[in-house]
Amino acid sequence: MMRFSRIVYGLAFQAAVCLGLVAPSSADPLTMNVGSAEQQQIYLSGAASALSILNAQLPQEARFFCLQPDYILNAQEMQNLAAISLQGPHDPSNFIIAATASLREQFPCR
Repeated sequence: MMRFSRIVYGLAFQAAVCLGLVAPSSADPLTMNVGSAEQQQIYLSGAASALSILNAQLPQEARFFCLQPDYILNAQEMQNLAAISLQGPHDPSNFIIAATASLREQFPCR
């Protein structure tokens, strides 16, 4: 479990570096550059579930974020969270990275 946590932290760190270097275009709405709208919602729904499960399985001190009990992470929330730092067309993986970074900022573990 410890090795897995280090890998995940390494990926999160690399994502944060990438997000800091990418400046969004203020003119374009956030979209995925693959799949239909329905496929994108299915992807984001699965990603929200996977991210929630992964985070819950980590020890408290290693969690990426600590959601409020009444907060439901779903496809629309993933899109909203990603839109905080991204605009225009992006790969699906960028949505996950941006949403995770936003979750860390909005719901830090204390």
